[in-house]
Amino acid sequence: MEFFSIPESVRGFVFDIDHTLYTNEEYGRHQTRVLIESLARERGEDRETTETVVNEYRSEFARKNGGRTPSLGNTFLALGISIETSVRWREENIRPERYLGRNDELATALERLAREYGCVAVTNNPSEVGRRTLRAIGLQAFFIDVIGLDRSGVSKPSPRPFELASSVLGVDAGCIVSVGDRFEVDIEPALAVGMGGVLVTGVDDTVATIAYFLTRMGSAPISSDPNAVEDSEQ
Repeated sequence: MEFFSIPESVRGFVFDIDHTLYTNEEYGRHQTRVLIESLARERGEDRETTETVVNEYRSEFARKNGGRTPSLGNTFLALGISIETSVRWREENIRPERYLGRNDELATALERLAREYGCVAVTNNPSEVGRRTLRAIGLQAFFIDVIGLDRSGVSKPSPRPFELASSVLGVDAGCIVSVGDRFEVDIEPALAVGMGGVLVTGVDDTVATIAYFLTRMGSAPISSDPNAVEDSEQ
């Protein structure tokens, strides 16, 4: 994990979801596949042809923008698909509950973090897909809100989702830390609105990040007891 501009006084957290709160490559492929298939139907093409168009656009964009790859939502927008249509396709076709399960260590860590800090999830999926993902991994109780593509109207790396998260948390952006696995998408726009950031490489890093902040505020060490969160929810 890598830290960027961590505030002296932290009062809230923004968490990315995909590859930050779970690790499941098959689910990632599922998301891309069903969205490409939706675009192919819209264009009257076979999936392979549409996938080539999408990959060529993203490669060309990266070439012109210092290696930065656009989100799939922004790619679809450039290909003539509105954000509203992207939201509908994602809500209709993405199925996190088929692929994801609970991570007890992360659940225990987030339960303890949520006792002291407000936590908001920010995702390029619609809010409902984000909520279903959090339910599938057993973390929904620890987030006060999910800011999705339908709420912000734009994909990360726009700073807009982070501004909305700050408003939901009710604290100044300068007291918030964003945690995510992609610098250009999860950290850079958060820094642009005044937040701190922690770049992680997956769930283990996320757990370690939470442990760091719990230790920093003098909380007890994270327990690996899977009953800890279950008891707290009863």
